[in-house]
Amino acid sequence: MKTIHIALILLLSCFSVHLFAQVETDNNTETDNNPSLRASFKEYSRTFLTYPFGDPNPVARTGKIYPYFRFDGFSTKGINRDWKIVELENDWVKVLIAPEMGGKILGAIEKSTGQEFLYLNKVVKFRDISMRGAWTSGGIEFNFGIIGHAPTTASPVDYLVRSNPDGSVSCWIGAMDLTSRTEWRVEIRLPKDKAWVETHAFWYNPMDLSTSKYQWSTAAADAAPDLKYIFPGDHYIGHDGVQSPWPVLKDGRNISNYVENNYGSDHSYHVLGTYSDFFAGFYSTRNFGFGHWNDYPEKLGKKIWIWSLSPQGALWTDLLTDQPGNMQYTEIQTGILFNQEGSVSTYTPFKHMSFPSNTSERFTEYWFPVVGTGGVTEVTRAGTLYVTDDGRPTTAVIRFCPLEFVKDTLFVDYSDGSGEKVVLDLKPLELFTYSAGSGGHPSAVGGHLSAVRIGSRLHWTPSTQADRDLDRPVVSPQFDWNSVQGLFMKATEFSRQREYSQARDYFRKTLAKDPRYIPALTGLAEEYIRILKPNLAGELLQTALGLDTYDPKANYLYGIVKKVEMVEGVEMVEGVEMVEEVEMVEESKGFYQALEAFGISARSMEYRSAAYTQISEIYLILRKFDQTLKYTALAQDFNRYNIKAIQLEILANRLSGQKDQAKTGTDKLLAIDPLNHFARFERYLIQETAENLADFTFLIRNEFPGQTYLELAIFYAGFKRTNDALRLLGMAPKVPEVTYWADYLTGRTHGSSPTTSSTISTISTNSTISTNSTISTKFSFPWRPETLRAIEALEAKTPDWRNRYYMGLMRWNLDDSAKARDLFRSCKDEPAESHFYLTRAKLFTGYNDGMVLQDLQRANALEPTEWRTWQALTGYYMGKRAWGQALETARKGTEKIPGHMILEFERAKTELYNHQYDKCLDILGSLILLPAEGAREGHEIYRSALILRALDNFVQKKYARALKDLEEARKWPETLGVGKPYVTDERIENYLTGVIFLQTDRPEEGAKYLNELVNWTTQNKPAWDSPYVLTALSQVLLNRELEGDRFLTDWMKVQPASPLMLWSVAAYSNNPSAAEKALMRLGWKPEETPWGLGDAQFPLVYEIVQKVVVR
Repeated sequence: MKTIHIALILLLSCFSVHLFAQVETDNNTETDNNPSLRASFKEYSRTFLTYPFGDPNPVARTGKIYPYFRFDGFSTKGINRDWKIVELENDWVKVLIAPEMGGKILGAIEKSTGQEFLYLNKVVKFRDISMRGAWTSGGIEFNFGIIGHAPTTASPVDYLVRSNPDGSVSCWIGAMDLTSRTEWRVEIRLPKDKAWVETHAFWYNPMDLSTSKYQWSTAAADAAPDLKYIFPGDHYIGHDGVQSPWPVLKDGRNISNYVENNYGSDHSYHVLGTYSDFFAGFYSTRNFGFGHWNDYPEKLGKKIWIWSLSPQGALWTDLLTDQPGNMQYTEIQTGILFNQEGSVSTYTPFKHMSFPSNTSERFTEYWFPVVGTGGVTEVTRAGTLYVTDDGRPTTAVIRFCPLEFVKDTLFVDYSDGSGEKVVLDLKPLELFTYSAGSGGHPSAVGGHLSAVRIGSRLHWTPSTQADRDLDRPVVSPQFDWNSVQGLFMKATEFSRQREYSQARDYFRKTLAKDPRYIPALTGLAEEYIRILKPNLAGELLQTALGLDTYDPKANYLYGIVKKVEMVEGVEMVEGVEMVEEVEMVEESKGFYQALEAFGISARSMEYRSAAYTQISEIYLILRKFDQTLKYTALAQDFNRYNIKAIQLEILANRLSGQKDQAKTGTDKLLAIDPLNHFARFERYLIQETAENLADFTFLIRNEFPGQTYLELAIFYAGFKRTNDALRLLGMAPKVPEVTYWADYLTGRTHGSSPTTSSTISTISTNSTISTNSTISTKFSFPWRPETLRAIEALEAKTPDWRNRYYMGLMRWNLDDSAKARDLFRSCKDEPAESHFYLTRAKLFTGYNDGMVLQDLQRANALEPTEWRTWQALTGYYMGKRAWGQALETARKGTEKIPGHMILEFERAKTELYNHQYDKCLDILGSLILLPAEGAREGHEIYRSALILRALDNFVQKKYARALKDLEEARKWPETLGVGKPYVTDERIENYLTGVIFLQTDRPEEGAKYLNELVNWTTQNKPAWDSPYVLTALSQVLLNRELEGDRFLTDWMKVQPASPLMLWSVAAYSNNPSAAEKALMRLGWKPEETPWGLGDAQFPLVYEIVQKVVVR
């Protein structure tokens, strides 16, 4: 076996050289039409100062992005590291791509000026920003799947570099989104004769059910003071879908000027309201800018992201890059929907969308520099136009920066009917400037500029934007969200966001109001299929079909359910059916029911291609290849990008002996998706050569290669191609899931198509789960329904705690917590891996506290050098409000693992909660916290410790020390990971400072601070919170008691049942018994500081009210 592996490695190495040598040869081929033009690529390693990430979390995180794990380790010190770089270059631009960093475009440079039109970070500084933690700024990242930076954003992806027949060069990048099992690709293409870089995206859903649809391309540019955003539109919406004017706010602030965003926090502007194919940014000082163009119907969303211009955002300049070399950046983003919709966007017109089965998204974008124009007025693919015209004759100036070779005529029209024309012969980025009257007829110019045309390439008039303004509603009408339609819309929105449990709840609520509402019946049925409950789905679908036998969705889902009954031994899964290895499958009632249902569903255009694909799957299982090919053709007639249909066509042709047609099918598939691993494996199966094998294996370079092989193996196993599946598993890295599937398939192979010895030889028999107790479960999170069935079958034959652990994870992720708990409980204390007990404790939290504590203690005993065991145990005690035990545990943790940022911060918190303010502040003074985006806890702990120490000093009449602590509390040490925002809430500091001055006979100074508190509250109108009682008490101290009463009376009207409000009123009225009753409703224990109760500032307000007597 060792000899075979060495030979294969040598073979791959030889082929790698051959592949790149061939590409380089093609790359140097001169083009037919202009031999002097060429685009080139090179692939090399480049050293970057890198602030690495690591420390992956072995504890499962079920939910929206399971099975991905996150990274928790980030560095304050950089190291030099080599990164794989793909560089594309032509005469005008240079583009750098980093396939090991999510395939992002690292940056892009305009060559004549050396300036970046896509921000190129000179260092690689990973910080905790994305869904999995690690993220680095710059260039363009491509996000597919669910809201936020994609799970692949900082990890290796598959990629392919090549020259194209037209002289352009391309780098294809792509990966599978594990959670949804969708596949995304982006071709980054550089033409030989254009000054732009193209991105051609392709994303498809090969599964039977819909999933979330979210795609945004996130580009970066310098955030220089002179930056002007040119984003056509008349309003913007936030993540919440709420609209505001653009670009001038109601207060007159023009937020299209970067420097005028010096207010508030970070800014997200999703600009809309105008039909526009472009947006741009321009730097007046440099006379340079960047631009983006796409056909508007292909991609609607355009967004600006700006870090706060206060220290709150400026902090991230140093967190994400090093200076000199880089400045702060801004993001310009494009999306397939209008906004990156948060959950509350549901209540606006801007909802979420689903990604239907066997459909795809395709779109093309162009990214380019703008050189020397002075600004941007209009953009087409021909180039960038800038027009200045004050309305007087002969004063208009037109500048045009072409993006391609332009041999055309410029027409300039004036309002009096006169006009001029100029013949253009321009190269890309060759600036053309025209002044009114310079066309040879200045005396004929008698009006202001009315139109500029460059042949059919560009047409602009002063009313161009107004002519393109849209009147789409941006505010929803009054609507009853508890109506049948309202509940159904909520359910649908939850499903589109992968909030499947809540989706089921709201579908049920809908049906409770109207048991015969067909969309809710089919919606809930789909959710039941998703969690492997086809029988429940079938009952709902029977009702729906009884109401409308032609309902397309009901029929489509009914067909999926009925595939369970197709053959004996079929297991219901989401998209693939596991069948025994037999030559033929007997037809059954289930076949006919499924075929009929899919046939009816195919009458609908929405389901036609997907339904025909389902029919072709059934016929392929039956080995009726003619029928398979008929329906794969029909599926492609209505969706030529139906990847699954093409794959079934290839497989049917090969299995029926039509290898030439199968090879043609692989050509067709690779023309759509050059990174399609199925097509390359089929080429190997059609012609088993070492070159074809290497062509297949060489391009699997993503973070999880084992999952790529396994996804293919499961596909083949679903169509009884066990030998093909085993060959794939034999090539795959031996991760636990691969080993499970090898055990499963080899254990059940029988009949007339036995597994060959050559196939089995690729799978090491001594690495099976059942015989090797050393196989770790760390970082292995199976999630596919097919894998659940396979492990259940193995568990029935050979019980093992690892089987039940994995089954429990999958059941938990399927929202079957009861079954998951049973499975985890059955493992008892057999595992010797700390992450198992941390995971089980997480599952049983709120269900069995005694078991949770035992598991956390066992995890800590098993691995006391794993910081997560200390953090989890400390967190448990804090959750139980056992502050002393939390402190004792935190101190032990920092003694065992000294200097660990997270544990040190946990200890600082527990010191605070135990009123050890000096020790808390000493720890914070030595920490450098690397925050997650939006994190504020570091400053909150620091401020709380200082305020409470000041309060103790006040009680002890150490007023000078108290004032010093309060002054320190107003500061924002950036080592704690939070910068100072424009608006800071210093109500508590002002209250205590004012009281101290009153106490020390300095009434004017005291009144000054108390009035600042009152005025801040009145002007900023924060949401009702505990410091309002300090505002009311300030009014009392200022002899304005009626005003104090009014603050709390207003609160009572808005939130009459709020425990926090009731406590505040009781405290203000000096009614201790009523205050205690209100606290009890919050979960308070007598005599303790109410940490974690009420709002974030309530513990401080509580302590102040207890110790500062006003009345």
